[in-house]
Amino acid sequence: MTESVATQVRNCLIDGLDRHRAGDRAAAADRYLAALEIHRPAADAWHLLGVAALEIGLERAVRPLLLASALVPSSGIYLTNLAHGLFRARQAGRALPVAMRARRLAPDHLEARMAEGMAAMALGKAIQASAAFRAVLDGQPDNLAARTNLSVALQALGKVSAALEHAQRSLKGQPDQAAALSAAAACLILLGRSTEAVALQAAAERTSPEAPAVGSNMLFTLAYDETQTSASVAAATKDWAGRHAAGIPASAPVAKNRPGPLRVGYLSQDFRDHPVGRNTLPVIAAHDPKAVSAFVYSLRPQDDIWSAMALKVGGAGRYRDCSGMTDAQVAGCIAADDLDILVTLAGHTAYGLPLVAAHRPAPLQVWWHDLQPSGMSAVDYRISDPVLTGDGIAAEAGDEAPVLLPTFYCHEVPEEEGAVAPLPMLRTGYPVFGSLNNPAKLSEGCLSLWRQVMEAVPDAHLMVKYKRYFQDPGIIDRIKTALGPASERLIVLAADDDRTRHLDVWNRIDVALDPFPFNGSTTSFEALWMGVPVVTLRGDRFVSRVGASLLTELGQPDWIAETPGDYVAVARHLLADPSRLSEIRVGLRDRIRRSALMDPIRHARWMEAAYRIMAARARAGQAPTAITAEMLRETAHADDR
Repeated sequence: MTESVATQVRNCLIDGLDRHRAGDRAAAADRYLAALEIHRPAADAWHLLGVAALEIGLERAVRPLLLASALVPSSGIYLTNLAHGLFRARQAGRALPVAMRARRLAPDHLEARMAEGMAAMALGKAIQASAAFRAVLDGQPDNLAARTNLSVALQALGKVSAALEHAQRSLKGQPDQAAALSAAAACLILLGRSTEAVALQAAAERTSPEAPAVGSNMLFTLAYDETQTSASVAAATKDWAGRHAAGIPASAPVAKNRPGPLRVGYLSQDFRDHPVGRNTLPVIAAHDPKAVSAFVYSLRPQDDIWSAMALKVGGAGRYRDCSGMTDAQVAGCIAADDLDILVTLAGHTAYGLPLVAAHRPAPLQVWWHDLQPSGMSAVDYRISDPVLTGDGIAAEAGDEAPVLLPTFYCHEVPEEEGAVAPLPMLRTGYPVFGSLNNPAKLSEGCLSLWRQVMEAVPDAHLMVKYKRYFQDPGIIDRIKTALGPASERLIVLAADDDRTRHLDVWNRIDVALDPFPFNGSTTSFEALWMGVPVVTLRGDRFVSRVGASLLTELGQPDWIAETPGDYVAVARHLLADPSRLSEIRVGLRDRIRRSALMDPIRHARWMEAAYRIMAARARAGQAPTAITAEMLRETAHADDR
């Protein structure tokens, strides 16, 4: 580069930096681009252009930051900003090694540790994340973002009381910090303070009314709050959609009458080792290719055997890695595939993009495996079953027509089957109730009812376990207080077991107690798989009827309580006849194997039948209406013939 060119580049950069410092990032970016027009290999210009884009919040920050780091690979600062750019683009798997390299090159640069912590947390590496955030706080005790992120990491490690303390310290420094409000709310849920948690999430929404993810956090929080009803949940989702989806320009694709299989797309952040992925991928894989051509749109890059399965399911050019894309970009990708039906999975949960549906990239849109309805008029159907969506809670679906599968859940066959041991009470001399559920699900009403159960069976013990969460003093103190004198018979386990050891814990439990209002799903299935009957209380919401749905499919309605008094009576009755309980324990696994709970092929046929009914209605110009289990059985049976 000649001296004249160098001078021109330097002048553009100086002018750009002046504008950048004045807060006019768009004008600054124009000056950095001018420098690059003079000399393309100007690393500083690429770097500053990327930083400006990153501060504006644009995904296009990644490319200039990549180019800058390629030109000067030894710059820890360049790499740090590249890591932030990759993380902002939801590419945590790429961001983490870049951040760690930046930290090695610039060990005193705390932003590198911050980038490392954020990427590690997104990848589930909470220990590494907490160490990184603590390193930032050692150098910058007033860094509220680091303290809030440390709260999130500590919560993931089961250190809930400490996590709440850090979130509250962040809020003292900045009371309207949405991230800290949400972090504190998550801790309060785990501590059983759901009403306070809802209030904090509402405050977070007020501080960030333009952020749909903050609103989705609120909808997720409502699942734990026992004061909510089906109607209040439906109203909350409609309110969220009115604020975030109403202004999105939607396309209007027309249902096509074309030969061959229906083109059905599945959109999710959970095509991985996650309850949603484990429940849906076997069903998607079981589709008859003559009935459905399945397209898979993954919002997270591959990182485990389940995401590899998603790649295989979508094979033949029908797998799309949408990680890092915006709502509009994902919708454009889907529209380009000319689908008949788009199915959004768990849209309102972490890392989801529920607003893709608001763009209506497909003629028909379906909501599946979310705790709440979508709230959006652009979504036509919601998958459920006759128990989950009974007559009393039909309003929860809002504008979405229910598709009532004969039964909703389809769990995978556990790789580690786990041997079923003889009834524990015959060995110990006393019965053991148990729950291996997230403590967030143990509402005040739930613990109060469990106390009644323990009082009704004076020699019974209660075993609780969920990762390491029950080592937290705040959680344990709350449970002991709620149980009163019965807390002397509480057995607490706290360990991050592998799947085999986790399943083996059920061999120490005689009867499982299902929490409410948010029932167990995978936990209840695992209990049943290990021969342990589950006592559940049927509620008035989707999340409060999961236990009833599972037990109805197994032909065990007598374990479903309709009132708190029934719950106590069912628990006592199960323990009253050890020989009968032993028979149940031995026979439950075979019953599960014969049920639809482990039959992805049967579920796939029901889904295909539902899709054909939806498509036929749309082609005839008919509005979406409920699709019953009887209709699906008849259609699937006719296909088999």
